[in-house]
Amino acid sequence: MSSQAFAHWTGTIEVWDFPRWAPPGDPDGDMFYFLREKIREFEEMYPGVNIELVELAWSGGDQKLDVAVASGNYPDVASRPMENLLNYIRQGAVEPITPYLTEEDWQDLYETALEHFTYEGEVYAWPWFMTTTSMFINLDLFEERGVTPPADGVWTWDEFLASMKALTFDRDGDGRIDVYGLGIPGANREVLGFVFAEGGRPLSEDGTEFTFNAPEAIRGFQKLYDLIHVHKVAPPHSGAAARNDVWEEFMTRQTLAAIPADSRLARELESSGNFRFAAVEYPQGDTGRTATQGAVTGYAVFKQEDPAKRDMVMEFVRYVTSAEQQYRLAEYGVFPSRRSASDLYAGDEYYSRIARHLEWAVAFPAHPNWSKINARITPQLELMLLGRLDPQSAMDQVAREVAPLLAE
Repeated sequence: MSSQAFAHWTGTIEVWDFPRWAPPGDPDGDMFYFLREKIREFEEMYPGVNIELVELAWSGGDQKLDVAVASGNYPDVASRPMENLLNYIRQGAVEPITPYLTEEDWQDLYETALEHFTYEGEVYAWPWFMTTTSMFINLDLFEERGVTPPADGVWTWDEFLASMKALTFDRDGDGRIDVYGLGIPGANREVLGFVFAEGGRPLSEDGTEFTFNAPEAIRGFQKLYDLIHVHKVAPPHSGAAARNDVWEEFMTRQTLAAIPADSRLARELESSGNFRFAAVEYPQGDTGRTATQGAVTGYAVFKQEDPAKRDMVMEFVRYVTSAEQQYRLAEYGVFPSRRSASDLYAGDEYYSRIARHLEWAVAFPAHPNWSKINARITPQLELMLLGRLDPQSAMDQVAREVAPLLAE
């Protein structure tokens, strides 16, 4: 359906969204400013259309949306990745956008983004942006220790391990390690690149089996375990470390030489000017390949009784996610879902390199019980990273706990 092939419906559209990014130059500013701006523009384009924005918090926002859908009092629009939307789709609460995709859309949207939101042959959300995790390294620490950064950002496991060992040292001579090669941000998604690089995946392709306890996954978890407890190139408290605390150790205190982190944080490193840095790949696994954890976020349109209103809601989301608007994603440090905005980071030393990592990004599975499954992975992963459980025992325990969820 083209942008002009619908009646000019008037009324109120309710949009629920999470905080995204503040205005450039104002890090403490309104984290919803971009969406407010698009709302004003759209209301001017279509007089009589009133769009109400409900601001969700990252803490508890998903639960609020769950309750709204379960009660049938859901919004008209909300943005989420597919693993959060699948339950809503299976409940019949989400409109497929397939009839609204033009031939131009099919050609412009990246296949990865479309496939992410496809369920039983229908696309259920307008892809907005893609994210990934990267390995950031402190080039000043590398130079101080005489360690050569990975050529073109690529390193084998042996090269990575040798570098991490050389970057773990006692700076002040008091007999205690002051700087570690690697920072591990707790039992969070950033560590999974090590597991994915070995070919490990949390679930089988059909979603019926837990496979993080399979040999290839255990190989990746064992490497993580060994980095902390055998090679001792990461702090011993890594499993319990808060993500923000580890980032502070890397960016401000500079007591970590490398850290896996969300690619959006390159903007923070760049603006801080604390040290020279580079965005490189996770080390290659025994597969000879690297990997990273990625995600696609899109806007879903919830079920509409009035076809004219549905057309208008779809047009609003099309506008917000258009290629023209995706150029604004540079302010957020994420990547466009449309090929026509692929030059978003042209000339940007850091983000043009990170964009390459999307090729190896592995998304969480779109399973109706994924959030519950993931909630059982996290505590066992934390115990493993703390050295209280070996990788096989930790993941076997998860397998037992999630069996009923998979059987559903």
